[in-house]
Amino acid sequence: MNSLILHDTISVFLLLVVLTTEFLLGYGLVKIRKAALASWVFPIASVLIIHFFMSNEPAGFRMIALILVLLTGMKVVMATNYTALKFTFPKWFLYCFAWVGMNPEIFFKHRSTPDQSLLYRGLLFFVVGLSLLFLLKFGLNPDSIPEGFTYYVLSLVLLIALSQVLHFGLLNISAWGLQILKFPAYSLFRDPLRAESLRDFWGKRWNLAFTEMTSVAIYRPLSKKWSTTQAFVASFIFSGLLHEIALSLPVKTGYGFPLLYFAIQLMLVIIEEKVFKRKPGKVWVILGLILPLPILFHPAIMKAVFWQFIL
Repeated sequence: MNSLILHDTISVFLLLVVLTTEFLLGYGLVKIRKAALASWVFPIASVLIIHFFMSNEPAGFRMIALILVLLTGMKVVMATNYTALKFTFPKWFLYCFAWVGMNPEIFFKHRSTPDQSLLYRGLLFFVVGLSLLFLLKFGLNPDSIPEGFTYYVLSLVLLIALSQVLHFGLLNISAWGLQILKFPAYSLFRDPLRAESLRDFWGKRWNLAFTEMTSVAIYRPLSKKWSTTQAFVASFIFSGLLHEIALSLPVKTGYGFPLLYFAIQLMLVIIEEKVFKRKPGKVWVILGLILPLPILFHPAIMKAVFWQFIL
C-alpha cells in the first residue's frame, strides 16, 4: 500500500486548511445573492492548490485529497444556486461534510421515521465488498499485479468490491445516519442493475450526486442559453472533466481517457434515442458500461491506487 501512504504530514495540514477555507468562505458566499458565477473559484482554486503543492505525495493520497476539495468546492457552487435556502452553520457543516449528495434541500425538510433498510443494505454490501477484497488479497500473489485478461477480470472484481464498500455500503449507512437526525437523505445508487437504458442508468440510478450536480450547475443554466442538446452534451463533458481530476490528475498521466469514456457514453445514449424504438435492455447497458471501462479506470490509476488496496 505504498502509493496510499502519506509521505509528508504537512500535506494533511494543507488539506485541512483548504477544506476549512472552502467551508468558511463558502458559508459566507451562499448568503450572497447572484453569487453562482463567483462560486466556481472554490473548486477550481482548491484543485489547483492540491495538485501543485502536493505533487510529491503518493497517488492514493492525492486522489483522496483532490476528490475531497472538489466535492466541497462543488457544494458551494450548488448551494449558490439555491438562493431561497437559508443555511445555519450546523446545516452548512452537515451539507459539506456529512452528505456526499449534492442536493442541499434535504437539510430543509423533515423525515420522521428512518428507513431501516438503508442501514441493513449498507451493512450487507459493506461486508460483502470487504469479503471480496480479502479474497483478492489472500488469493493472489502479493508481490505482483496479474497481466493480460486475468488483470482486466480481477480489476473489474476489485472495482466492484470497492464500490460495494463505499457506494452501496458506507454511503447508505451515512444516509441512514442523517435520517436519524430527521433529514430525508436517500441512497445515491438506486438499483443500477435494473437500468434498461444508459440514459436511465446515468440519469436516475448511478451516482445521483453527479446527476444533481450536472443538472443544477451545468445543464439548467446552459439550457437557458443553448439548445437542450448542447446543454446535454456539455453535461457529459463536465462529468468527463471531473473524472479527469479524480483519476488522471493523481497519477499525472492518462489524461483524456476518462473524457473519452464519457464521450463514448454520450454516443451510446444518442444511439439509444436515434436507433432503438424501445429501451435496449440490460445486456446493452452492461456491455456499454463494462467494455470501455478500462478507458475510464486506465492502468496508471489502477496500478498506482486501486490495486494497492490488496497488495
